[in-house]
Amino acid sequence: MNVPNSSGQYLSGTQNIERGIVDSLKKAGLRIEPQNIRWNGGKEFSPSQSTIELEIAGRGKPVRTVFSREEVVDSWESLNRADVRAHVRAVVAELTADID
Repeated sequence: MNVPNSSGQYLSGTQNIERGIVDSLKKAGLRIEPQNIRWNGGKEFSPSQSTIELEIAGRGKPVRTVFSREEVVDSWESLNRADVRAHVRAVVAELTADID
């Protein structure tokens, strides 16, 4: 098993989570542009943070959610954790709630 040991791997976790959300939204018929996704309020983040906020501006009101450091770190290779996948599904459900 590989062990995350750098900020690059932490960044990979955020990218995998984001990709999971974007791919699921695309399948649901909602396209999200990169400029509509903001991690950590647009500020730089550190792998030592205990949480990180994700904001996605979809249709209507933006959706904000918080991922724990453990969720992000454990996602650096893929979305293996069931709770992370459930978290991704919840974000997608909220963003697609008003799609016809």
